[in-house]
Parts: sequence; structure tokens; C-alpha cells
Amino acid sequence: VLGQSDVGITYQAWRDGQTVALKTLNAEWLTNPQALATLEHEADTLRDLEHSQIPELLGFQVIGEKPSLLMQMMPGKSLRSYVTEQGAVSVERAIAWVFEVCQILTYLHEFTPPVAHRDLRPKNLIYNPDTDTLALVDFGAVKRVILERPFPPGSKGYGAPERLQLHPLQAMDIFSLGPLFAFLVTGHNPLAYYSDEDNQFRFQATMIPRIPSELVPILHRLTEPSLEDRYDSVDMVIRDLQAVLVAV
Repeated sequence: VLGQSDVGITYQAWRDGQTVALKTLNAEWLTNPQALATLEHEADTLRDLEHSQIPELLGFQVIGEKPSLLMQMMPGKSLRSYVTEQGAVSVERAIAWVFEVCQILTYLHEFTPPVAHRDLRPKNLIYNPDTDTLALVDFGAVKRVILERPFPPGSKGYGAPERLQLHPLQAMDIFSLGPLFAFLVTGHNPLAYYSDEDNQFRFQATMIPRIPSELVPILHRLTEPSLEDRYDSVDMVIRDLQAVLVAV
């Protein structure tokens, strides 16, 4: 088993001598129309995307009466597992990884029509040490289907405030970059770095231990509760991260 949620489960499988990822629904969700529709939506999304750091859709078919996605297996381990096992990474390494994620997001956000991942977190980023690259996985809306109603995308600590509106905004992905960075350099749940400010529960970069001062305004702008004050595009994030890489 590669991953599991209340609604779906992903296995490592074999097809024509090739290792693949097989994603299907848990038994109790097989007849749920919304669950089926979201699995089909994930298939439709992956079918259109062509990027070396995004799994390729190999097929969508019924296997043993279960609708199943067959996807390219992305080798490596999740950043969540990597940090849990190896410990927090350096600021330089974290910036480099966030920079790489930004490049993947640029492809998605500039796609026609734009694609927002909406569940950007360490569990869904796979690090391949052989190529020293990341892959972004789990494009499913399956986890948004709970008790026969849409479930707000995003995960606690990583999700933007507007996720409750159920809009596929690229700004939601941009927001998640801040908590992702906090996890990488501390190994702690990013919820530890939220506090109440002006009647808003918001991310506080200054609470992250040993954070370079040059990064604080970037992390705060990434996680601004107001869309008007957040970064408008991933390109702007890349620009500011490049400047910090030179400084640190």
C-alpha cells in the first residue's frame, strides 16, 4: 500500500512487467456517485498533463469490479518520510526544494485551463535521490468526498483559508509553500507556527527557529490570509527565492 484515505487507496502494482501505482476506492465508496466522479476527474486531469515530475496516466479501467487509475510509479520516498527519517533539512536545501515545486506549479498554473493541485504537502511530494528531483503526486479529488458532500481541499496546516469556498484557486497552492518550508526546516507540523493576530489565525514565520530574516517577508506574503496581499503568481515567488538564495 502506497497511501490510503477514508475514501481511496493506492497500491504498488505490476502491469506488463512494469511497476505502476494503482488507485481505487475503498469498498464502502464504490457505489458513491461523487466518489466515482472525482476519481474520473483525476483521470481526466492526468490524461492531459505531460510533465516529467507528474505521474503519467497509464489507464482508467475496472479491475475486479473496482474503477481504478493506473499511473506511472514515481520512484523515491515522500518528503514527509524523508524528513521523518533523516531529520530537518538545511535552509538552503528547503529553498531549493520549494523552488523546484514552484517550477512544477508554474507548469500547472499556466496550463489551459489552469490546474490547481490544492493538496500541496510533504506527503504528496516524492524525492528521488538517484536523480535528485521531486515529483508531485495525488491529483485526486477523492479525498474531498466525505459523507456524500465535497470536502474542502487542502490539509490542516497546509491549506489556505479560501479552501472552504471550494474554488480551485492557484493561490491555494502558493499559500501551501510557506507551511511546506516550515516543515522541511523543522520537521514539525506547521500548525505549531500559527497564532491569532488581528482576529485571524495565521502563519507566523518569525516563530520558526533560526529562520533567516530575508525569508520572513516572503513566507508571510506566501501565507497572507487575504488573496489581495498574497503573491499573484509562482513566478513572483521564484524571483524572490532566487534573491534569497544569493543572500544565504
